[in-house]
Amino acid sequence: MTLQDKKVVLTGTFTGASRKALAGQLAAMGAKVSGGVSGKTDYLIAGSAAGSKLYKANEKGVSVLHEPHLKMLLSGTPLEEVAALAETFYTLDFHRGEPPEPTYNVRGGAAPGFDKGRWPREGTRYWDHLFTIDLETAPALKVFYPGKRTLSGFTRDRSEVDMYSLARRFASDVQLYTSTQEAIDAWDGKSIRGKRQEHSGWFTPVAHPASELEEHFGRTRLLGHVPCWIQGEDHRDTFLMQLGEEMSVSGDGLVYFFSDAVFSQVS
Repeated sequence: MTLQDKKVVLTGTFTGASRKALAGQLAAMGAKVSGGVSGKTDYLIAGSAAGSKLYKANEKGVSVLHEPHLKMLLSGTPLEEVAALAETFYTLDFHRGEPPEPTYNVRGGAAPGFDKGRWPREGTRYWDHLFTIDLETAPALKVFYPGKRTLSGFTRDRSEVDMYSLARRFASDVQLYTSTQEAIDAWDGKSIRGKRQEHSGWFTPVAHPASELEEHFGRTRLLGHVPCWIQGEDHRDTFLMQLGEEMSVSGDGLVYFFSDAVFSQVS
């Protein structure tokens, strides 16, 4: 499958090239690039600050690609492979105790690749490690973090993540950090407290196609091409994932991670 005769809309801001230049490249690959989203649109390609077109695409069920997917297309990756990644979401199988074999998919405890020099902190106060995801086990998420091995979530203050304010951005209280394989290899396996701190559990990402999304609406998901807001419009930027209390976040709702902000909402 190629872009030949596919109806494509570009929106938002892209790095390294203007929308006009990108539209020209896509047209050269056979795509029909237009300015407005309709029910006949095959793909919306969204950069940062995508605006109302992203919301309209989600509303109409139009497949959404993001800038990393666009880069894959322009580098020659087949459309079906890119589309499959863009429309994959993951649920999480949670397990308590120590895993049967080493894994980077962990909750709490020591953060793989983070020694005292890398661990987020304010002054002498170190943040809490919520979770770490092995990006090799979640290829659809890894697309957004090329060259990285893990994605770790930290919180400045667990009590601040109260799940009860959709309007408030938690970007200052919950943040995501990456590690390379090299950083993990150089790590001594210890926590910031200087010892091997046990994790509160581990998990396995399970991939699903977008067609199954409705079955998992409102449940904890690692990655999905649209967030499961319970009320209000979608935040109009790149959606990464949503997580709940199983990932050491307190409360009875979900935390939503976007490329430019973090939100929470009661379930």
